[in-house]
Amino acid sequence: MSDTRQEILNFTLSLRQLETLPGIAIKVIETAGSEKTNFNKITRLIENDTALTAKVLKGANSPWLGMPGKIDTLEQAASFLGLEMIRNLALSLVVTGLFTRGKNGHRFIDQLWYHSLACAVGCENLARNTYHCSPQEAFIVGLLHDIGKLVMFRWGGEDYCSLLNHARSRNLEDSLVERDQLGIDHAETGKILMADWHFPERLREVVGAHHAVPDRKHPSTINKQLHSSAYNANRICYLYRFGKEGSIEEELRRLEIQESTGFSSEELDAFSVEVVRRFDEVAEIFGMNNEGSAELYVASVSRANRELSEMYQRLKKTHEEYKKATDELHHKDRQLYRSQRLEAIGQLAGGVAHDFNNFLTVIIGYGDLLREGVADNPELKLHVETIIDVAEKAATLTKQLLAFSRRQILDPKVLSLNAIVADIQKLLVRLIGEDIFLSTDLAPDLWSINVDPGGLEQVIMNLALNARDAMTDGGTLIIRTRNTVVSREEADYYGHITPGSWVLLEVSDNGSGMNKDTQERIFEPFFTTKEKGTGMGLSTVYGIVKQSGGFIYVDSELSKGTTFKIFLEPIDVDSSEREESIEHGKTGLANETVLVAEDEESILNLVSRVLEGVGYRVIRARNGQEAVDLASSYEGKIDLLMTDAVMPELNGREVVGKLRPLRPNMKVVFMSGYPGKGVLHRGVSGLDITFLQKPFTPDKLIRTVRCTLDE
Repeated sequence: MSDTRQEILNFTLSLRQLETLPGIAIKVIETAGSEKTNFNKITRLIENDTALTAKVLKGANSPWLGMPGKIDTLEQAASFLGLEMIRNLALSLVVTGLFTRGKNGHRFIDQLWYHSLACAVGCENLARNTYHCSPQEAFIVGLLHDIGKLVMFRWGGEDYCSLLNHARSRNLEDSLVERDQLGIDHAETGKILMADWHFPERLREVVGAHHAVPDRKHPSTINKQLHSSAYNANRICYLYRFGKEGSIEEELRRLEIQESTGFSSEELDAFSVEVVRRFDEVAEIFGMNNEGSAELYVASVSRANRELSEMYQRLKKTHEEYKKATDELHHKDRQLYRSQRLEAIGQLAGGVAHDFNNFLTVIIGYGDLLREGVADNPELKLHVETIIDVAEKAATLTKQLLAFSRRQILDPKVLSLNAIVADIQKLLVRLIGEDIFLSTDLAPDLWSINVDPGGLEQVIMNLALNARDAMTDGGTLIIRTRNTVVSREEADYYGHITPGSWVLLEVSDNGSGMNKDTQERIFEPFFTTKEKGTGMGLSTVYGIVKQSGGFIYVDSELSKGTTFKIFLEPIDVDSSEREESIEHGKTGLANETVLVAEDEESILNLVSRVLEGVGYRVIRARNGQEAVDLASSYEGKIDLLMTDAVMPELNGREVVGKLRPLRPNMKVVFMSGYPGKGVLHRGVSGLDITFLQKPFTPDKLIRTVRCTLDE
């Protein structure tokens, strides 16, 4: 970077030999810098060049110097303006030779030239009317404030333009990027050039700091009023795009400019109009045509329109990004709300199922006993069987509620999803009917999963039946399986699913589809759009999938069909827990002692009566604490504890925990219409525990107790 800086400095000091400068340029520069400079030397030198003489007189008679039409000779000009001002004016006219376009003109030079002239007019106006300093010096500073950019362009060409465009695209100050990339900025370069061309120190100090906010930190050599005039004139020209592309960010500095200058918004606009109006007067001195103001105005409007268009595109893009983010947030909020709503409904459903199963246990149990008592009366027996049949149907409903609330008992096994689909395929063909074509697309290298096969079959059947009902005029049902890896973006879209590897089951149909409102409630129990539907099919699917550690997503569109996607966790362990069946256990007479703990008196009486009827000695406890007290005081052997899982005071798990040290050989049976195995086994490891799901029949009760005691 130091090499680049030095290269730019060397180039700056070589500009005296620039071919486009007029021949008199070097003489004016050298004379201005000589200690022996006096009035006669300057005037004679200028008079030797007719063109320069004419330009100096035009400048001396210009409105911005305050003496229009009063100056006829250089002697008069020097008398009115002073030797230093004549010298500065001559130097300024000479230095504009750097702006010469030559044979190969460039848009950058044109823009910089227009901007510098507009800034000169504005700077003179501010100095005269606002900051009360020399308007003549302010004009020179405004004209030359960006001369360093021109030098750096002549040094770097298109590469320098690209650097400025890069700064503008990132809304960075030009000087910051210049110092970072080149080791020097245009303000310092302009200051060095003006020093080499013998401009007064107070002018070049302001040029060197024109882009810095005027404050008390600058050296005392800087004229604060002149500095403020140059700084704000430059900002105003940026604001109104006079010769510069500027930046829409400048609009944000309007209030800053108003505060610094004391202008109102209307006065600031009027100031810009005045700059355009007087632009031609100044431009004529420097050899420009009298259409400069129109060109300046049209160009500034064109740039403003272009920047407004760019701003519109940015705002449009920002709006689209905001809308996308808002839609995604709304989507996630809906997913969270739906998940929380289903969870709340699940808790309610589980509680209802638990209480309902207690009632059904009593109805089915006493119904079964009653049926045995009226075996010789066909009419009464038919009535009892009707009661039992209805109760068993109600038990099926509570089982579905437990499935939805993820509290049914599942028996997971390591298996292939493809095998389940293949086994159930023939049954599905019969279920969906002849007018629906069943197609399967099963991945051959599918990972194994650990799920309950019966539960998974129920999931597939329920989805197939749902698809059948959506295709009243026939259609196609497609079942696909494949391995998939869910990315972070996909996980965010689906909601509540962990990124990573999954086994995917897709069940798709081309039926009637669902609207958004229906999709929001599709997994709620008892919600249905069918005339004769129970509203439990898809809620059961939801519960089984969730209890299996999976995730389900529905994608549907009216008149186009529905796809259910079920994600199941893969497993690489070829083992699963197995439990012995008690369906065919012994039911013979027995003489063991059984402690029954149940807070529902009707169930306590039923269980006690059934067990006593086949020979068991039964100790009845109406709650958990009473069971502990009875077991502690009972002197004989208690072979089996049969306890409800959920009771006041002490629940079943707590009862087992207290009695285990006292009776380590006592077997345990948990009864419940509510929790699953995982809940029962927590805190009671080391014990063989059997679970009896409510509602149960007397026969199932007897078999369970017998098999548990015989283990």
